[in-house]
Amino acid sequence: LPVSHLAIGAMIAALLHPRTSLRRDWRVVGLGAFFALAPDFDFFLVWVLGLSRSWHRSFSHSVFFALAVTVFLLAWTRLSRPKIALACGLALLSHGLMDYLAANEGGGVRLLFPFSLRWMKFGYGSFFETGPGSYWY
Repeated sequence: LPVSHLAIGAMIAALLHPRTSLRRDWRVVGLGAFFALAPDFDFFLVWVLGLSRSWHRSFSHSVFFALAVTVFLLAWTRLSRPKIALACGLALLSHGLMDYLAANEGGGVRLLFPFSLRWMKFGYGSFFETGPGSYWY
C-alpha cells in the first residue's frame, strides 16, 4: 500500500539522519518518503504512455536500480551528503523488497532486473495485487 511505502521510507530517512526532528528536518524525512514511493511512478509508463502492463514492478523495483540511483545521488552531491543519499537509496530499495514480500497472486517483481527478467515473489500473504495479470488494469 502506498501509505506503507511512505512510512517505511520516512522511517529509514529518520534512522539514518539521527538529528532529525520533523520540525527542523522535515525535508530529509520527506525525501525518504518520496524515494520509497517513487518506483510506482512506473504506472506512468502503463497508464499514460500506454506501454505493456509488464513495465510495472520491473526495472524501477530492482535492487540494481536502487543501487544506481544511490551512486547517482552520491556523485550529484559530490559525496557531501552521504547519509541522505544512502537514506534515499535504501528507501527506494525498500519499495521493491516490500512488494516482493507482499506479492502473492500477481506476477511479483523483477527484483534482479536487468540481470534476470524473472518475476519473483515471496508468496505468503498479500493486501491486493497491482502487478502483471492483476485485476487493477
